[in-house]
Amino acid sequence: MKKAKSVLLISSGILLLFAAACTDSGLSVDPAKQKAIIDSTFAARSTVLKDSVSQVCDERMKIEVAARVDSIIQTLETDAEASN
Repeated sequence: MKKAKSVLLISSGILLLFAAACTDSGLSVDPAKQKAIIDSTFAARSTVLKDSVSQVCDERMKIEVAARVDSIIQTLETDAEASN
């Protein structure tokens, strides 16, 4: 019985603490400041993402172009051998 009262008292205290913390209105954020932070974060992350995508695209383009050039050269060599 004493243990149950102790648990009830502790859980009630925790609930009151959470209720007091959730109703604290001292944590207001200026909407303009919040928008500026969001815009800044978005711009920074967008730049990083664009750079990453650009790098991957450049690497893929090198591979694809090299394969196409090799294919064209092989075709031209085959045509030149066939005509001789």
